Amino acid sequence: MSYHSSDTGIAMVSGNLVTLVGAGTAVISARQTGNLNYLTALPVSQILTVAQEGVAPLLSLSTLTSGAVTSNPVLNIMGGASDASGIASLTVNGTDRSEDAALFSSAVPLAAGDNSIIVSALDGAGNRTTQSLSITLDALAPALAVATPADNSVADLPLCAVSGSVTPESAVTLWVNGASPQLLQVDGGTFTGTGNLSEGVNTVEVSAELSGRSSRVKRSVTFAPGAPAIAITEPAQDIRTEQQSLTLRGTAGVLEGSVLVDVNGSTFSAELSGVLFRQQVPLSRAGENRIRAVVSGSDGASATAHRNIIRIDRIAGDLDGNGSVDIQDASALLRVSLGLDPATAAALSHGDVAPLADGVPQPDGVIDVGDLVVLLRRIVGLVHW
Repeated sequence: MSYHSSDTGIAMVSGNLVTLVGAGTAVISARQTGNLNYLTALPVSQILTVAQEGVAPLLSLSTLTSGAVTSNPVLNIMGGASDASGIASLTVNGTDRSEDAALFSSAVPLAAGDNSIIVSALDGAGNRTTQSLSITLDALAPALAVATPADNSVADLPLCAVSGSVTPESAVTLWVNGASPQLLQVDGGTFTGTGNLSEGVNTVEVSAELSGRSSRVKRSVTFAPGAPAIAITEPAQDIRTEQQSLTLRGTAGVLEGSVLVDVNGSTFSAELSGVLFRQQVPLSRAGENRIRAVVSGSDGASATAHRNIIRIDRIAGDLDGNGSVDIQDASALLRVSLGLDPATAAALSHGDVAPLADGVPQPDGVIDVGDLVVLLRRIVGLVHW
């Protein structure tokens, strides 16, 4: 047996053992000498490509810019990792996402105040890439909701329409992939704008500022020319909920085709009506429930939209069921306490938070100003439960 190599790839041969040293391309040749009855066999060569040692995996993320403040209690991180030696593991804040490391979508619940998020990818050669984010959850930040585009959606056109609602008199700014900011016009608490997408995954961020406080929301939109568009529009982003099932709604850019919805490994064929689809989905486990909606056209092209739903236990004070206790809950509780809205069973279940005993709500069966005072103290961080 013999060998030769490129400048950087060397194959060391000892008997039947071949050791690859360095990176590059090594060519190993074997020759059979034959015997008295047979002619000598022709030599056979095999080219081996050796992955570069010491090169960390490529890790790309689409999420809020590190340092951002948000009023959204769930942070979505979309991204992917790749390496010539393969990805051995990928974690998002310690949660394993190795199975879908090439393209993953992960929901990270945020706590009030500063949150540290770490995404780490390890390749087959033992090299690691880590990205760290710092995101602040502020319940008093301006209310900001993005209606379009839906998060983790796929677009077949490069122009992206952005719309939503915000606390009146807020200043709203739009970024696409961190490019120059656009100041959007706000009319009666609603805003609209447009951005240009690049092919591949795009990060669209919208920020609202009011009275010295800010709130930011992101949308990941994949521009895939030739693929059908798909978006999960309800819910339009990752959320927390107490429900054990919900109705998923969306749009698919095909008139003839199908939409399959995968929930934690179980597959459903969604009901189609024109370009609209819907599917009742079970949230079979506490914590993160991973959902993928896959549209397939008659031409065989397909695209995937992602959504993550975190199923939680009841949170005292969370009247709107969005998984956090914030100023919107205080506004709803005020209306109930003044008799402007009825004290429904759901309102009592979540809004009857007074009095407190050792810092824990002890419901007394009524909603009044005492509940509002306790809830406001909870929002500003004077009490915790």
